[in-house]
Amino acid sequence: MSVFKAAAVQMRSGTSPERNAADMEKLVREAAQQGA
Repeated sequence: MSVFKAAAVQMRSGTSPERNAADMEKLVREAAQQGA
């Protein structure tokens, strides 16, 4: 049996697409570092 890890990221988006993308990238990297 294999193990599958997943993560969900919840964030509050603002009006700046660039800032939203940067914030999301940070959250995804943090999740990946924790094994997601």
